[in-house]
Amino acid sequence: MSTPSPPPFHRLYSSPNESSILPFDYFTKSNTSADLILVVEDVKFRCHRLLLSLISPVFTRMFDGQFKEHEEQEIILNGKKSSSILELLTYIYPQFYNSVNSTNIEDFLQLADEYMIDHIKQPCHEYLDKELKQYKYVIIPINKKIQQPTLSSKQFHASDSSLDTDRSHHSYDPRTRPISSSRISSSTGKPLSSKHLHPPKSDTPSKYFVTVNQTEIPKYLDSNSSPLTFTNDEIRLWLKRLQVLYTIDKCRYFEGIIEQILSLLQFIPSTIILQLFKITSLTDEQLLNDLLRARLFFLEGFDGTDVKCLIQLPDAYRTFIKMTTVQQNEDISPSNDQPLPDQEYNALLNITLIADEEQNIT
Repeated sequence: MSTPSPPPFHRLYSSPNESSILPFDYFTKSNTSADLILVVEDVKFRCHRLLLSLISPVFTRMFDGQFKEHEEQEIILNGKKSSSILELLTYIYPQFYNSVNSTNIEDFLQLADEYMIDHIKQPCHEYLDKELKQYKYVIIPINKKIQQPTLSSKQFHASDSSLDTDRSHHSYDPRTRPISSSRISSSTGKPLSSKHLHPPKSDTPSKYFVTVNQTEIPKYLDSNSSPLTFTNDEIRLWLKRLQVLYTIDKCRYFEGIIEQILSLLQFIPSTIILQLFKITSLTDEQLLNDLLRARLFFLEGFDGTDVKCLIQLPDAYRTFIKMTTVQQNEDISPSNDQPLPDQEYNALLNITLIADEEQNIT
């Protein structure tokens, strides 16, 4: 009597002698029980239809008979990177214990969206939230220029009464040097010392012109006020993640994460952002304008009195976004007869760049 074969799902786990095999070798050579091959960049990954169907409704529809992939032994995944698919497979197959990390987070976000793998979205959300929460404070780089109090001509000469005296009332002797009446003490009749010639001191305190430094990246701190590394590389990294989220997050599942990233990058000068971020789509344009708008609200509220700021979006920006969202919902017509107008952002870009040059007095 022959031993019955185990259920299909049990065959997905590796045998004891397979535990030391590298993931790439397993999916390209050793996975002999596979009944499907995914072709990505000429790399053939041997997989199981059952497992792919369990984790993705997109794959389920592929295999249910309504698509040509139902009978295909090989499915070509165009536009994908083999390294990204390998990361996904090592996450799906339990024997490899793969997890969300800094090297695969962007790929996981995109693949989870395209293949509707909801159970990957939550680990991605948790990972990004943990990364962002380490940034607590920021120190704004500023330039200060002292503005000395200036005295009017009237203030400076107020003590010299000779300026209001008619010289014709005084006798003139060419042998003597004329002495201003302001230098004569009314009580002693003696000339006053030179110290009395100094202009009166102004009660107006010195002022500082405070400008936000447009070339320096702010210093980021954790909850203990310890410095955190934040260079152009970190800016590019968070811009890339924000770009992915703007592209995939149609249902705003990552809305809180998007706000956290915007609050983190709003302190970066616009000149640096524009150097590191290239617009390639309308979604990128929306992202950039949301970010520059957040910076504009930050600059309007920054008075220079406290350069150490809590990392959060300005309340004025949040209010503006809510009002804009309500207005957009009211303006959208249920009729499809009229196309929606294109959104223009050039004016906002100009306003934001000018705002970086504005001066605050404190």
